[in-house]
Amino acid sequence: MINSNFLPSGQHIFVHAKIKNFSKNFPSYRDASLKLLDFLLKTKPKSIVIPTFTYSFTKTKLFSQKDSVSEVGRFSEEIRKSTNFSNRTLDPIFSILDLLNYGFNKNEIIKESFGVNSVFSDFEKLNGIVINFDLDQIVSSQIHYFEKKFQIKYRSNKKFTGEILFNKKEKFKVEYTFFCRNLEKNYSWNRKKVKNDLIDSKILKENVLDDYKIDWFYTQELGNFLNKKIKENEKYLLS
Repeated sequence: MINSNFLPSGQHIFVHAKIKNFSKNFPSYRDASLKLLDFLLKTKPKSIVIPTFTYSFTKTKLFSQKDSVSEVGRFSEEIRKSTNFSNRTLDPIFSILDLLNYGFNKNEIIKESFGVNSVFSDFEKLNGIVINFDLDQIVSSQIHYFEKKFQIKYRSNKKFTGEILFNKKEKFKVEYTFFCRNLEKNYSWNRKKVKNDLIDSKILKENVLDDYKIDWFYTQELGNFLNKKIKENEKYLLS
């Protein structure tokens, strides 16, 4: 079984995971997800953040803190179903689970993605680490936060209106500002290049244990790296 000795202890951690291969060792996806969570807990973290994003809000216009299904992987969804829903932030698109109740969930409706009051801003201030478990490419919504912070031009704010169902019964209207790309334009991150550059810069740490890839990096190191690269070329992430 994988061990956590190579990860720094006592950190704030944000986890993006793919458990398709890992789950083959367990009776169910739930068992695999809880085992991976146990692995993370062995690092004695200050906090664990699990994304439970719901991009469908832009179409359905409804987000339920309790019932909206996570749209970013099976690990995320299994942990959501196994956790008290009150640990989930009231962000209709970029909600997260604050598993150890560190204080990321302030029970306030979040009206802007990647803003100065977002979890991503808090995570930068805390210099948390982002972990990619068994992912081929770099995955981190923190990059979108830095795109907004450094004011790239190929994304812009778009407003969506809808409702948030809080605490199973209270419903609130919300106008949400989503910093998003223009879907009519065909572009995406050059994830392979970015990952290789982060490895060469000794920012992204690579590990392979029991055939599972575990990559991680500190948030502030990523931010400093991207700040320099985007100043040199605004479309660095795309080119």
